[in-house]
Amino acid sequence: FMIKQVMISSDLFLGFLLYKQFEKDKGIKAFKFWMLCPYIIIISSIWGMFDQFVLLLLVFSIIAIEKPFKSAILEGLGITLKGIPIIFLPLLAFFKRKKYEILIYFIVSALPLFTISLLPYLIFKNWNINSLIGTATDTIHKVGNSLNYWVVPYVLNNFYSLPDLFYQVASILSYLWIFIISLGLIFCIINIKENKNLIEHLYLLILFIILLFFLSRSQINEQYLIYFLYFGLIETLKYGNSKNYFNGIWLSALVFLLANNFFLVRFFLPISISAISIESSLREGFFNNIR
Repeated sequence: FMIKQVMISSDLFLGFLLYKQFEKDKGIKAFKFWMLCPYIIIISSIWGMFDQFVLLLLVFSIIAIEKPFKSAILEGLGITLKGIPIIFLPLLAFFKRKKYEILIYFIVSALPLFTISLLPYLIFKNWNINSLIGTATDTIHKVGNSLNYWVVPYVLNNFYSLPDLFYQVASILSYLWIFIISLGLIFCIINIKENKNLIEHLYLLILFIILLFFLSRSQINEQYLIYFLYFGLIETLKYGNSKNYFNGIWLSALVFLLANNFFLVRFFLPISISAISIESSLREGFFNNIR
């Protein structure tokens, strides 16, 4: 209960920031959605994932973009806690037009990562940095169960033995997202340089990068959708012409979340230990086929 207060408090802050984004009526609508959306409640309050806290740091970093040192520190802390904000780093850095300011932003944002993550390897001689490198490498090109179309071969693999050639090709394609995100960032940076009203378009550019990430990465976990929900909600309420797409994405993701986590039975374990046996029964037979 105490551990989850960080996630729940982050949800409250994010709901408040969404409320402040709009005039009163739209602000209330945004706040209601964020506080009552079952997907958001499941990820933070039930599952206990801390992506809302990382998202909060990212949003604060965007709000403080005119103060590059403060913004870079917040972005760096977000990256240290969870790697996903790194895909927005070039976008935020190139918000500054002068080359030395861009360089400073990159350096300052790297400080929390190196001091918090790497310093222990210098202090404690028995810590092996190869384990850290191995984990990072595995995360970058992991192929498996995913919230996007990569789930198809994962499910097929449960019924049929896929050829070795597939895994060789999939291993190569799993790096493709880095190339696609890089192209997307170049497009956004060019857009930034040609645009005078930057703050207004920054949320839209970040949403663009998020969608590229979802469409290209070989493994998208359920909690990653939180970043889309925040920025997607802002753009949906702002322009009003993408409501069906927005709802279609989070509702289909909710179906995936329910199926992938055995209809959330495991989250009832603090109430009753029988949740273990119920989940085991859902791993086979009729209900497992539905899942």
